[in-house]
Amino acid sequence: MIPNNVTAAPRPHARFLFVTLLVFLLTILGGSLRIFAQGSSTFAWREVSPNPGRRFEGPALVINNRLVVFGGFDEALNAQTRVDAYDPATDSWSSLSDMPVAVTHVLPVRDGNTIWFVGGFVGNDPGPATNIVWRYDVATDSWSAGPALPAPRAGGTAAVANGELHYIGGFADRDDTRTEHFVLDLGNPVTWTTEPAMPQPRGHSAGAAVNGIIYVFGGQIRHDTTPIDQSEAFAYDTVSNNWQQVANLPSDRSHF
Repeated sequence: MIPNNVTAAPRPHARFLFVTLLVFLLTILGGSLRIFAQGSSTFAWREVSPNPGRRFEGPALVINNRLVVFGGFDEALNAQTRVDAYDPATDSWSSLSDMPVAVTHVLPVRDGNTIWFVGGFVGNDPGPATNIVWRYDVATDSWSAGPALPAPRAGGTAAVANGELHYIGGFADRDDTRTEHFVLDLGNPVTWTTEPAMPQPRGHSAGAAVNGIIYVFGGQIRHDTTPIDQSEAFAYDTVSNNWQQVANLPSDRSHF
């Protein structure tokens, strides 16, 4: 059941806060080679080892206590395939296996040792949307193809809940914002099915799954031509298969 109210979370553990802030900085400021981190006890900023490749809009995940940055754009809006991992214990970077295809506007989501990359815009900006799906194996540092989406999408919300991978909304092309909701059974990942669509079209939204509820926050309508940020938030109950609107964000937001 979707809760009607939300209480404040406990104060985050300092180490978690450090990693979260590092992810934020790499995602937002990754166009610079200079990276800054917040200390886990002093809460003072310090400069750490620079990013080995200049890029922005590269998604990042914490994997085995390392911050892993996938792809992104360079300064000329050329899409990258490089994958780099930062180890805060040694303040050093290492290279991992490149992405098979240069794709942006994709939100990676983890299920155990598998990182799923669903859809995205392919190649240099402005690239087309794709239905391509890739799986990254954390244990073997290797890539393999997954089952294609029913239709091309980019900038949608991805989340794992109750053994299923959900892909919600996104852009069918550079401006066509969608509501469709595709689901893949991770116990038998062969074919995507559909579940109830999101009440409003969205791309570039934030999303998270908590106790079987998938939350989608903000986002935008259209991508290239006069995009409009949104503040509405929605929750999807994966048991009852129902959507419900929840409290809006304090202001319009996208590109989380």
